[in-house]
Amino acid sequence: MRELRLVTWNVWFGDWEREARWRALWDRLGPLEPDVVCLQEVVPETLGSREIGALRRRGYWVSDRRLRDYDVIVAARTGVDAHERVPLPSGMGRELLVAKLAGTPPLTVATVHLESLAHSTPQRVAQLEHIVAHLSAEEDVVLAGDLNFPDGDRPEAEVLAGFVDAWPSVHGADPGFTIDSRVNEMRYVQHGTHKQVRYDRVLLRSPRWRVADVERLGTEPLGDDPFTFVSDHFGLCVRLVADGPFGR
Repeated sequence: MRELRLVTWNVWFGDWEREARWRALWDRLGPLEPDVVCLQEVVPETLGSREIGALRRRGYWVSDRRLRDYDVIVAARTGVDAHERVPLPSGMGRELLVAKLAGTPPLTVATVHLESLAHSTPQRVAQLEHIVAHLSAEEDVVLAGDLNFPDGDRPEAEVLAGFVDAWPSVHGADPGFTIDSRVNEMRYVQHGTHKQVRYDRVLLRSPRWRVADVERLGTEPLGDDPFTFVSDHFGLCVRLVADGPFGR
């Protein structure tokens, strides 16, 4: 059996205690020893941070050394055979980042931050149609990131009908909010209204890999400060397994 641990997290580009939140992110990820980390809303200056430098020295592949604006990145402890950025139909400069991991069985990891405005449903549908078409040749693929639409009967969800959504596949009807201002007071202080939604997802389409477990990350404040969390989103850590005589 081969096992792979994947994390996705929108780390929020806001200025609120950004450096402390960035350090806390990696403090929380360290004990998990993730094989793949997909981050959204990464700001350019953090690519030169001590934490990213430490990842590279430990042998992690990191997708980028420069970003134009806040964007998505991938870090992988496994080898990466190929990677690409795919422009999406977007008014916000959104792109799909794809990394083909080395190893057997194969796995392609794609991360994205979809258009984020409430009225952007048509744009998100178009983006997802573009993503699904681009990934159609990949037999074993994970799509992870901030998809910016809630659960329910949504046009966006129809486009993703061929994928297994990790959270409900393990936790059933548990709502698994990844934005929850009733827990995350930093979110409430920033916006002044309450919001509870599950925007962040890990989606799997594969005949060989399956979702074994998934948990939320960052649901507790940092230290004694009740108003500062790693992000205004909670992260997800998904354990994927492939049954068979596979080595790591």
